[in-house]
Amino acid sequence: MAGQLFARALPVVATFTSPRAWAFCLIGIHEYLRRFGGDRSVSQIRETLIARLMDIFDRASSPIGPGLKRS
Repeated sequence: MAGQLFARALPVVATFTSPRAWAFCLIGIHEYLRRFGGDRSVSQIRETLIARLMDIFDRASSPIGPGLKRS
């Protein structure tokens, strides 16, 4: 039952726009893949969410560090 719910919910994850939602989904995906490591569709969603989070991080981060001002 839980596996069916996970499979039905997974495609919707790609439509989320919230970085926090992506992060929570990644936690669930991590646990799922610990049990079912060969699931390619789940791995693809994981890679998509990771890329989105890293893109936001790269755009928001400063070359001199967060919270530091240039002098």
